Amino acid sequence: MTAAETPVQYMERTRHYYRALGYDNDYVWATFADVPFTLPAKPSSDLRIALITTASPADFDGVKRVWSGLVSPPPKKLFTDNVAWDKESTHTNDPGSFLPIEAAFGLVREGALVGLTRHFHGVPTEYSQRKTSTEDAPEILARVRKDGADAAILCPLCPVCHQTVSLVARHLEANGIPTVIIGSALDVVEHCGVPRFYFTDFPLGNPCGHPW
Repeated sequence: MTAAETPVQYMERTRHYYRALGYDNDYVWATFADVPFTLPAKPSSDLRIALITTASPADFDGVKRVWSGLVSPPPKKLFTDNVAWDKESTHTNDPGSFLPIEAAFGLVREGALVGLTRHFHGVPTEYSQRKTSTEDAPEILARVRKDGADAAILCPLCPVCHQTVSLVARHLEANGIPTVIIGSALDVVEHCGVPRFYFTDFPLGNPCGHPW
């Protein structure tokens, strides 16, 4: 693998960024020695999937909280300005590039999935790993269970978003919900430790493919 082909090292890039701002102490990223793992109870064609995003509602009021929205109709716009995606290389005007509702409905029509849950869910990006692990992840678990999800797909936007969904995925797996993360910050997710990660070498903000 050439240097040009090596995935971006977001943890190292973040360290240099905060050092340039004058911070002396590096952020300590989440890491675990063990990885919880839940086998799907059904074939994939019988799974009902919950989608989880780190975007905020379009009318975001500045207060970080777990939230939910309807998958039908899919949202035309979500708020992403509060997370650090690659604003120089891409945009998030197409929610399908980070919340694949239409693509998932396509898989339902093809028979690859039985359906989506009625709601998708948003989890706030937090530097506080404690808050994500003890407050937000249990709330996401309660919501996907209420919706009857058999499994969950999590789609983060920024580097810390990848840590957030990794912590959520670990909590879901430990409580019987299989997960897969679709994302771009390979180093952050591998450092945390999750059972399933689909790496897409796209700019941050578009883990599910180029806009439109």
